[in-house]
Amino acid sequence: MKTGKKWIWIVVGGVVVLFGGGYALSGVIKNSLNTVVKKDNKGYVSDRGDIAVQVVETGPLDAAKTVEIKSRVSGRLAQLLVDEGDLVEQGQLICVIDPQETELRVQQNRAQLKGAQSGVDRLKVEIAQREVTAQTALTKAVSRLKQLELETAAQPTLTSTSILSASSAQQSAKQSLDLMVNVTHPNEMVQVRSSLDEARSGRRNADQEYQRQKGLFEKGYVSQREMQNAEYQFSLSEARLTAAQDKFDRLEGEQLLERKQAEERLAQADADLMRAQTSSYQDESKNQALIQAQEDVKNAQIALRDVDAMRATLRQQQASVEQVQSVLSDSLRELGETEVRAPVAGIITKRYMQEGELVSGLSSFSPGSPIVRLENRSSMLVKLQVNEIDVALLNLGTKTEVAVDAFPLETFTGHVSKIAPASVSSTAQAGAGALGSDPVVKFAVEVIVEDISDKLKTGMSATCTMKASEAADVVRVQSEYIAERKDGTKYVLKITEQPTKPGGKVKTEEVTVVTGLASGAYTEIIEGIDEGVELEKPDFSGPGRKGFMEVRTGDEEESSGEGDEE
Repeated sequence: MKTGKKWIWIVVGGVVVLFGGGYALSGVIKNSLNTVVKKDNKGYVSDRGDIAVQVVETGPLDAAKTVEIKSRVSGRLAQLLVDEGDLVEQGQLICVIDPQETELRVQQNRAQLKGAQSGVDRLKVEIAQREVTAQTALTKAVSRLKQLELETAAQPTLTSTSILSASSAQQSAKQSLDLMVNVTHPNEMVQVRSSLDEARSGRRNADQEYQRQKGLFEKGYVSQREMQNAEYQFSLSEARLTAAQDKFDRLEGEQLLERKQAEERLAQADADLMRAQTSSYQDESKNQALIQAQEDVKNAQIALRDVDAMRATLRQQQASVEQVQSVLSDSLRELGETEVRAPVAGIITKRYMQEGELVSGLSSFSPGSPIVRLENRSSMLVKLQVNEIDVALLNLGTKTEVAVDAFPLETFTGHVSKIAPASVSSTAQAGAGALGSDPVVKFAVEVIVEDISDKLKTGMSATCTMKASEAADVVRVQSEYIAERKDGTKYVLKITEQPTKPGGKVKTEEVTVVTGLASGAYTEIIEGIDEGVELEKPDFSGPGRKGFMEVRTGDEEESSGEGDEE
């Protein structure tokens, strides 16, 4: 029983001690709260110091230059030479696209260009030959026309020289025939026969290639496209052979006709000489010869204009050559771009594809497949979203202190490099326990980090303290000692007389002041008071504290949020 009573008294004593301690603790808390609420704020003295207005915002670190490397050529990714975390230099080889398809296209374009250039060269030779022939014929026709015109105009004097002229014409016609038979026609025949032999050889080669490709196609060793290409080359060689054969056949007829005309001119010259020798006056014959000479000049001029038409055809074929050359140049460019190189120096932060995957090329119809992401971290920035009130305080170049969460003991310097001209639509979340949220207008702001460290990585959280404005060595007071009248003017309560006995009241005087820069703690005094002035804090005229911040001590006057003066 004694033991049981002992425990009862111990429990009772503990309860008494607990309640007593609680009461004492509540008294301490009450006195502390009264100290906060009823704190004597008299005797504050204005001083001189610095004021700084700062805007603090948090955002992620990012590289100033980020490039998604893509290929302009489609194909299979043959080699990928970098991995995430690799440092690369500008121009370093990143990957290689399989160039087989592009090389085949280059070969086809080269073959087409060679064929087009060959056609241009052949046409140039033909134009040169035709021009020489037509110009020679025109020269002869004009010469003969002039000769006949002179003979007709000066017939009396020509009578004595007709025999000599006829003899000269005979020699000229003979020389022309000899030149045609021994030089011009053999050269033309050799060139055309050479073209014919070349066309025949080309047809045999194309036929053999077509038969070979056809056999391989039937066995399934080559694609239908390659067999059709061989068939097309065979058809093209047949067309060339036909054209060469037609030209050869026409040449024999044309040469025979030219030779016949030359022989006729020679016979005419012989007849003229004979007539000159047998007759000294043949007016009618000369008139006919004059008319014929005029027709010969016209025919020679027409033949020369045919050369101009051939030149137009040459220009057209040259344009085709330039077009094929442009296609070939584009194919060569694509072949060169199968090697994808780094446009800037930096670090590989993401690899999107693996070797063997198909890459879609960048074009006007496709955005292309990204292969890797490259970041140049020689310059880094912090992307922020600043509310409209704070952004009005910022300017380009505003000095900034950057604190990175990953390195709490280090501080980096920077400056504001970009302020968006338009707001970013966002919503500010309310505090804990709030039932909703209020829309907030925010602007995108970028801060360049000036002292770059290799430890900084993309995506790290950084807190930027932007020094919007500063004022050094100015008269300042704590912001809570400044009051505002209804008309908007501001004033402070200057202490004019301290109480002479305990419990006495302090005498004050309202002094109108002009304020300047204001931070959360201090406000600059531009005009009204100087440093060293004793001030009393004005009565609080704002709304009473509610909820968590409400002070309840049992005293109705204290619960209203106003402290008693001691």
